[in-house]
Amino acid sequence: MKKSKPKHASAKPARKRAYKFVAIFAMGVVLVYAFLATPWAGSVFNPWQFAWSAQAAGGLLQILGKSVVTNGSNISSPEYSIAVRNGCDAAEPIGLFLSAVVAFPVAFRKRLMGAVAGIVLLLALNTARIASLYWVGAEIPGSFDFFHGTLWPICILLLAGGAWLFWAQWALKRKAIQPTKA
Repeated sequence: MKKSKPKHASAKPARKRAYKFVAIFAMGVVLVYAFLATPWAGSVFNPWQFAWSAQAAGGLLQILGKSVVTNGSNISSPEYSIAVRNGCDAAEPIGLFLSAVVAFPVAFRKRLMGAVAGIVLLLALNTARIASLYWVGAEIPGSFDFFHGTLWPICILLLAGGAWLFWAQWALKRKAIQPTKA
């Protein structure tokens, strides 16, 4: 009589991979927040990133017909001004996304492709977010706090998670083997 493996025996490798993913992801998140808390991030990286974000959002607003001027991390016009500060950048969603990509058990090339695509996507979404916050502040100022503090943070995190799920599904696909002609 042939012995069969218990059903739970095949779950061990999967569980081990899941624990490894969670551990690497958690370490990545800790490293991201540790980096963002460093003096270098506060004095060099953040000001550069805030200014870049303001320039990108200001450029988008100009394309959309708004007469805005950017100066450092500020976007202003005679009707309204907005400043990009901590939390207004895409550093946290990008850090969470990259932590998940790095932790995922696929080939380095797929991780690299996911990291680059995710950074570009999240920077573009954040640019649209900042531009929309300028518009909301100028046009419906009573709604600014809701959009800034509630709606957009939830949307950005959901979009980062959705982007990761989309990438993970893509990364797990294997190329179909093409039949050879004899």
